[in-house]
Amino acid sequence: ILCCGWRGGGGLALDTLANNLNEDYRHRVSIHEAGHLLAGYLLGVMPQKYSLSSLEAYQAEKLLNVQAGTIFLDSSLQQLNKMTEESLQRFAIISLAGSAAEYVIFDKCEGGETDIVMLKSVLRAKKSDKAEIKRTNRWAALAAVSLLREQGETLERLAAAMRRRADIKECIHIIESTHQQPNN
Repeated sequence: ILCCGWRGGGGLALDTLANNLNEDYRHRVSIHEAGHLLAGYLLGVMPQKYSLSSLEAYQAEKLLNVQAGTIFLDSSLQQLNKMTEESLQRFAIISLAGSAAEYVIFDKCEGGETDIVMLKSVLRAKKSDKAEIKRTNRWAALAAVSLLREQGETLERLAAAMRRRADIKECIHIIESTHQQPNN
């Protein structure tokens, strides 16, 4: 299970308030989570579920320290000591795909700090040094932006469906029916 999420600052109360009062905030969070979900799916990692707010995540997980996020099923990512180089690369791209989606749609990103921290933690656990962590972060960010660059329509449609609380099956249908093949 891989979980990536958006955190623009604030906990359960602030996130709930922002979600209820600010349409731009809801849109940005949905684009961020759509980025994780789309990148994961395009890289062959099946999404299991998502949430677009700390309150949704709290209601689903019954934990206070939760936030918006996307959960994937991938057995190659469940045990750190068995993670291959290929699965680590997928993990890195998916981890940074939320911020990449924000960049693609809004030309800047405001969320994703937790995703970066999670990726750095995994890389440290895999015994990467600071220089390797920095290289991997840069590479994964570039790879995520490259993967999502031509997916603006798919990102927007997926994010809109997620704001309507579409189930994973509908999200996958949207991806498969609107996703753009890369230009060669």
